[in-house]
Amino acid sequence: MTTIEAWIWEYSTLDGITVYDTTEYWSLAAVKAAVDASFNGYVWEEVERRGIRGTSVLVKQSSGRYVDRGHWVYRRPEVLPPWFPGVPGSRWRDSDGDVWTHGDDGHVYMGRRPGEPATPELVHRKYGPMTLLGGA
Repeated sequence: MTTIEAWIWEYSTLDGITVYDTTEYWSLAAVKAAVDASFNGYVWEEVERRGIRGTSVLVKQSSGRYVDRGHWVYRRPEVLPPWFPGVPGSRWRDSDGDVWTHGDDGHVYMGRRPGEPATPELVHRKYGPMTLLGGA
């Protein structure tokens, strides 16, 4: 089974109990680019929150001090199968709102009409997390 590297950028309280926002990225390079575009001055600090190791983004203040503002980047601790599971006939909606149906051949097809087959893994990589609509 191939695993997909998933990184989470979370903005929460410093104790990590209340999460304000969570964004998922498919590579560490992508999340680092997003953090770099969001802050003019910051450093990374290794931390552990809720039993998960990650890096806290310490933001530079006008005083010159670096302060933990609750931004935390970590690798998703449990990587489930990277594609959406299903049985022939199960239907899934991707992040763009399109519906995919599992065929008898192990491939998935967009919409109700037959088209180019795709593997569930490829669809997940391209269109992100899927939501079960029915038939599983």
